[in-house]
Amino acid sequence: MRLVSSLISIFLTSGLVFSEARANYNFEFTQDNECTEKRLDKTPGSASKIPVQDQDGTGLCTAYSMAQLIDAWRAVNNPPITDFTSPLVLGIDYIALTNGTKVSDVGAFKLADKLPNLSSCSYSAMKSHFNSKTPIDFFREIKRNYDLAKSGSANIVSTAQAIRNCVLNSGFSNTLDIETIKSYLNEEDWVKFSKKFFDDACKDSRKSLSSIPKIKGGISYGEKNHFIFMNKYRKTINQQLDVPNALPVGIGYCANVLKDRDAIGVTEKGEFDESSCSNAKHASVIVGRRLLKYKDGDQVKTICQFLVRNTYGSSCNGYDQYEKDALPSNSGETPRVCENGQIWVDENSLMRNTNSVFHF
Repeated sequence: MRLVSSLISIFLTSGLVFSEARANYNFEFTQDNECTEKRLDKTPGSASKIPVQDQDGTGLCTAYSMAQLIDAWRAVNNPPITDFTSPLVLGIDYIALTNGTKVSDVGAFKLADKLPNLSSCSYSAMKSHFNSKTPIDFFREIKRNYDLAKSGSANIVSTAQAIRNCVLNSGFSNTLDIETIKSYLNEEDWVKFSKKFFDDACKDSRKSLSSIPKIKGGISYGEKNHFIFMNKYRKTINQQLDVPNALPVGIGYCANVLKDRDAIGVTEKGEFDESSCSNAKHASVIVGRRLLKYKDGDQVKTICQFLVRNTYGSSCNGYDQYEKDALPSNSGETPRVCENGQIWVDENSLMRNTNSVFHF
């Protein structure tokens, strides 16, 4: 559904309660002449050389999105990039720095505040270290053995040996001996314990993040009128895409919208709807914009769309392949919904599922 009237009716039929003033507050659709095509994922765009990544169930979507922003900024301001930022290490370093005890996502602005105290690690170096295990499987095995050792239910030496085997099988340094791993087990939680291995893997590729600029943007959580923020966010995204050497724009949103354009994951107050988005709270970056033309009965209509770069890998399995009722592009091609793990979403659909926007 792509019309203002449809947008309002969706809120009404969803059971969400909002004031008469809100019902009369129109979403400000981007004008056709303002929806010029932008593709930061295509050469020479700032994200064109940055790979689409897979967070692999780690829950570190904000760290993955922030790593993309960091590398896009580097591509524009400090080229060439010799390697990309490991989002896995960025996330673990942040959680360890803030005394977190589990691998879970963190708020973009909280992570951004700590960037001057963090450093990056080579993405390719870390990727090579998981040549026989996925990141989530590595974490699970390390945590399981760490918990066994700390609970006293397993012999410390045999546990250290099991951890060493796991580490070696994952491609990490073979200089880690049993005594070193036993010393790592003195760490108070398994996040700091895991960080020890990452520090070893990253020792030759650490780079300070102190020169990275501060994150800008906002969050609508707890506000009175989410429609106001929908318009604000749409304008911010368009403005950022239109500046010279444009960088991607990060969003915190309900990922259900990537497969269901009628989804509503954010409440009237700009908070995630726990009934509809409890398992789909997500963060991604926007890397493109296009004007889609489509048939609505006998009429030709238009809608501005944003290209969301997801962090579930480059596969398009599970997504719609082509836009319903879309007219062919100027090149004669039928517009696709998914491209290389990146999803085109109508601006109003995306904004009603977005509760934060962040950018450099």
